[in-house]
Amino acid sequence: MNPTYPQPFPVEAFPPVAYNALMEVQRNTQAPLPLIASSLLGAISLAIQSKVDVCRSDGLSGPCSLFLLTIAESGERKSTVDKLFSKPIRDFEARQAIAMKPHLEKYRAEKAAWKEKRKGILLAIRASAKKVGETDVL
Repeated sequence: MNPTYPQPFPVEAFPPVAYNALMEVQRNTQAPLPLIASSLLGAISLAIQSKVDVCRSDGLSGPCSLFLLTIAESGERKSTVDKLFSKPIRDFEARQAIAMKPHLEKYRAEKAAWKEKRKGILLAIRASAKKVGETDVL
């Protein structure tokens, strides 16, 4: 491999569905393939990280998260490409936030009630400890 002449980006290494998405975004945005591939891999990683663990060695596994940094000139379509791949994820998150709102409100109310109950129990323990010294029942 001659470092003077960069090799073409290995798009053929992607599975067909990812390859097709990569090439469609490239046709529509004219962004560089490595930039598109980075955003695509980030979106795939985010979408599957709760479903797939990577086993790095015996007994050492974890989510398939990627940490990516894209450095490119202004106007190379970084934001455009990233938005194309992250839109379905953001849309899903928005739908989940709406669906979970009643559950979150219920949780917050229950947590507030629990905090007040706890505060009362702690005050009762403190008062009992001062008077009687016995707090086991509380």
